[in-house]
Amino acid sequence: MVTYNGIDGIFKKITSPQALRKAEKYGLKNPYILSVGQWRTHKNLLRLVDAFASIITETEWKGKIDLVFAGKVDPKFPQLIKRVKELGLKYSVHPVKSLPS
Repeated sequence: MVTYNGIDGIFKKITSPQALRKAEKYGLKNPYILSVGQWRTHKNLLRLVDAFASIITETEWKGKIDLVFAGKVDPKFPQLIKRVKELGLKYSVHPVKSLPS
């Protein structure tokens, strides 16, 4: 048996004016990869940042995709923001500390 990758039809480009305004409020102008959850070491977020950095070095992705972290910042895990700065990703990685319900 083979299971192919697929994307459910509910995932589509945002076109509603209200949703676009919200995305703009958080500085999200490009399509993005979203990571939701508390910033903790065991969640391997540094690996995600490293992988994202390697993706956006490719011409087809540079400046065309962002990485968004939504969730509670753990003060015991300052390495995430440090790594983003080290890799020069501050314009492509968006930490969103809290979202309205």
